[in-house]
Amino acid sequence: MKFLGFPDSIPDSRTIWLFRERMAQTGKDESVWEELQRQLDFKGLQVRRGTIQDATFIEADPGGSKKPRRENARTRRSRDGTWAKKGEELHFGYKLHSKVDIDYGLIRSIESTTSSVHDSRVDLSVEGEVVLRDKGYFGVKAKGNDFTMKRAAAGHTLSDLDQLPNRLISKLRFPGERQLAFIKRVFQSAHVMVTTVPRVHVKMVFTAFAYNLYQLCTWVQYNIIQSIFWTNFTPCTPRPPAPGSFLRSSAPPGRQPSAPPPTRQNPFDGPEVAEEVLRHRVPDAGDR
Repeated sequence: MKFLGFPDSIPDSRTIWLFRERMAQTGKDESVWEELQRQLDFKGLQVRRGTIQDATFIEADPGGSKKPRRENARTRRSRDGTWAKKGEELHFGYKLHSKVDIDYGLIRSIESTTSSVHDSRVDLSVEGEVVLRDKGYFGVKAKGNDFTMKRAAAGHTLSDLDQLPNRLISKLRFPGERQLAFIKRVFQSAHVMVTTVPRVHVKMVFTAFAYNLYQLCTWVQYNIIQSIFWTNFTPCTPRPPAPGSFLRSSAPPGRQPSAPPPTRQNPFDGPEVAEEVLRHRVPDAGDR
């Protein structure tokens, strides 16, 4: 905590809550997030090969009452949360939309909405940037270079030629699931007690910020990147995962990590992610 400039005595929970509330009201959380991204780019960690966009549910307390929640009610019952159904499961609360880069696995952009907002309604891509998306975004064009998995429609099944790009995109975008699993299982952020979208977004900004720091520590630990922190910064050692955890790349404190396994050579390790997908891409009806 010292390298972040924390005082010897940690503020109490009420002080932290008021600090987050002020950030939500003034929009300073966006300024903090933009500054983090600026520093990452300045240190040479720019988006190179492309990005992966995905979304996940953040649960909240729906409460047991069917009456509308009053504006100033003192309750943990969510004010802005909504219901959504995915498959046979019902979810109440909010949704975190995130975009990570393929090269370093760092979260580059996030947005928080209620659960009922469909994934395809949020586009975090930018022009000229490759973005890989799953079938939930099918039918909505992205601002960037769009590589969205195709989905079968009523009366129209996917042919083998249609399924080939799907398999290629799936192999490229599966690392994007890691940050969502990490946020939920390690940071325990799958459920929130705050009651509005701005407050949820501030919590998600802090969570994504912490994940990026953790990811940077991992890359420094394995000498994949040089330490990008201060000159006299003590090398950080990420907290080891619990037994049976999915995260097995971190070494316990005090131990040197073993050499990372050799990278498997495959057509997706080249400098440009989109080349292999483009080579097998089947033109859409509008392209023919």
